Amino acid sequence: MGTVATLYFLAGLAGYVHSPFANLVVVIVLAASALFFLVHFFALPFATNWVGRWIWAALLVILIAEVLLGFLPPTARDE
Repeated sequence: MGTVATLYFLAGLAGYVHSPFANLVVVIVLAASALFFLVHFFALPFATNWVGRWIWAALLVILIAEVLLGFLPPTARDE
């Protein structure tokens, strides 16, 4: 992801941000890294003991809360 981010930054400096190819490469890399994370994250409870499962469950609750809170509009935090 770091390599793709650096290349995308350099492409942006060169004026190629609106290129569909550059944007498609970023989307593919982000999707692949998200899939990699999910596969390894959901394989963890089967490879650990009860303490690890409790920690995994706590992390799952935090991840779900972060995803749900991400759907709130930014104005929900305005005063």
